[in-house]
Amino acid sequence: MPPVLIVIMILLGYMVLGMFMDAIGMLLLNPFRSSIPRLLVLARSDLVRDNRG
Repeated sequence: MPPVLIVIMILLGYMVLGMFMDAIGMLLLNPFRSSIPRLLVLARSDLVRDNRG
């Protein structure tokens, strides 16, 4: 397969996975939606601290 096709396949795979993750998240995480952004912010700030340290 030419490299261009491989890149296109990877991009399409990421798009499909993203759609699935969004659908699953909307179905499963509706009750917890308010707490998810806080968890993401906490995780990101921890990563930033680790990188700087």
